[in-house]
Amino acid sequence: MISGEQKRVFEASVAARPDAAALRSDAAAAKAGQSEAAIRLCAALAHCAFAAPETARAVYAAFRTGWLGGEDLIAMPDVAPAPISDGFWQTFWALFGEGAPSDPLAITGRIVALSAQVDPSLLARFEAVSRTHPKAADPATRATPPRLILDDLAALPAGSLGRAFWQLIVDNRFDLEVLDREALSLSSLPPALRYLNTRILQMHDIWHLAGGFQTTALHEIAISAFQQAQFGHGYSAVFLAVVWRTGRDDRRAKWLVWSSTSAPAAASERQRAWS
Repeated sequence: MISGEQKRVFEASVAARPDAAALRSDAAAAKAGQSEAAIRLCAALAHCAFAAPETARAVYAAFRTGWLGGEDLIAMPDVAPAPISDGFWQTFWALFGEGAPSDPLAITGRIVALSAQVDPSLLARFEAVSRTHPKAADPATRATPPRLILDDLAALPAGSLGRAFWQLIVDNRFDLEVLDREALSLSSLPPALRYLNTRILQMHDIWHLAGGFQTTALHEIAISAFQQAQFGHGYSAVFLAVVWRTGRDDRRAKWLVWSSTSAPAAASERQRAWS
C-alpha cells in the first residue's frame, strides 16, 4: 500500500527540476535493484511528461548513460515546470495506483484520460519541442498524411514491406492506423503535433516489422520508448533505456518506402538507416 506521505514525496519529486548527474547515478542504482532509485527515475520521467517536456532529451540521456554506461549527458534545460493540479494527482493515483490492470490497451486509454488533466500550457510547449527536436524533420511543414487504404497495401508486390504490413493487419485483425485519428481529435492539434501523431499511428505496426518488435506488452512499451527518442513524443517507457538509444540514432524510420523495401531485408534496411 502506498501511503499518503509516499504519494506526497513522489508528487514533490515530479514537480522538481531533475539533475542529470543524479539521474545517471539513479539509473545505475535502479539497474542494480535499488527501488528508491527506480522511483526517482519514474518521477523524472513524469516531470518531462507532465511538467516540462523540454527536459525529456536530457532526462532520457541521463537514464541511458546510467543504465548502459557512458558519460554523454545533455545539459538539463532551466525551464519553469507547468503547474500540476490536485485534480491531476487524484486522477493519476486513481488510474495508475495499486491494483490497476496491466493490459496495454487499458493503460493506453488511461493515459488519454490523464492527459485531459494536464495544464493547458503544455500543448504549446509540446508543439515547440516537436518543432525543434533534432530527429523530427520539420514536422510543422509537412502535410497531414492521407488515410491508409487496406486494398492499396494488398496490391503491393509480394515480399515488399507494405505487403508484409497488410498481412500483419489481416492476420491479427488489427486496425489499420491503430486508433481512429478523428476520435482522438488529431485534426485540432497544432501542425507539428498533428503530423507526428498521425504519422505515428500509421507507422506503429510498420515499426513492429522493420524494428523487430513483437506484439507483446513489453515490446509495445519498447516502441513507446522508440517514439519518445524519435520525436520527443509524450508517451514514454520507464524500463527500456536501451530502446531510447536505438531510436535516438534513427534518421529514416518514418520515410521507408513500403512498396520497394523487401520485408526479408527489413533488418538490413534498419541497420543501414540507423547507422
